[in-house]
Amino acid sequence: MPATSQKSEGFSSWLGRCVAVRVYGRVSRGFQASLRRLVMRLEGGPVYSVSVREILKRYHGVTVGMYTIGPCEAGPDNFAPGTVIGRYCSIYYTARVLEEDGPAGLVRWGPAWVPGAPRSAPLNLRKEGTVVGHDVYIGHNAVLLPSVSRVGHGAIVGAGSVVREDVPPYAVVTGNPARVVRYRFRPATVEKLLSEQWWLKSIDELIDLGIQLNRPIEVNEGR
Repeated sequence: MPATSQKSEGFSSWLGRCVAVRVYGRVSRGFQASLRRLVMRLEGGPVYSVSVREILKRYHGVTVGMYTIGPCEAGPDNFAPGTVIGRYCSIYYTARVLEEDGPAGLVRWGPAWVPGAPRSAPLNLRKEGTVVGHDVYIGHNAVLLPSVSRVGHGAIVGAGSVVREDVPPYAVVTGNPARVVRYRFRPATVEKLLSEQWWLKSIDELIDLGIQLNRPIEVNEGR
């Protein structure tokens, strides 16, 4: 097995790079899934694999930030081309970012509209990719419709939510249509986190700085 080298962030192997650049685009979709799993095993899993991120961006138009879990193992079909997902996110493997919505105003007999079916009326198509910020959690079966252009840093999208509009930073949204039910922290804390941009640091840098991501922030600040 080829030696695995550590880059400034994440892990990249010789075989993983070879698959990403020379092999992946020449095989069937079923075999592509197997290759992605192989690359992730070689490179420390979905949190750290550099080559699987290159595959998703090069062949599927989906950008996934480092230390994010969910999109790399879920498969590219869950995310519309042009989707950009930030760092340190946790996205459930059943969550979806749709490229197109159902045809508005269409009434007809027969089977309900499904993605990919023959179309006799215009669809609500995504004009540009959705940007999911850093430190975002998206729960089981949540759906982001084409009208969503951005999910703010630190936001939480509850399980089963159908998101129709942009989500503010550190907001918690749930329901169909999804609405803001609360914010994770007080405004002053949100402003501080947004200005610090801790997510731009690597895991090793955060450890060296003694930053504990699992601590209750506002409790430690005397709330």
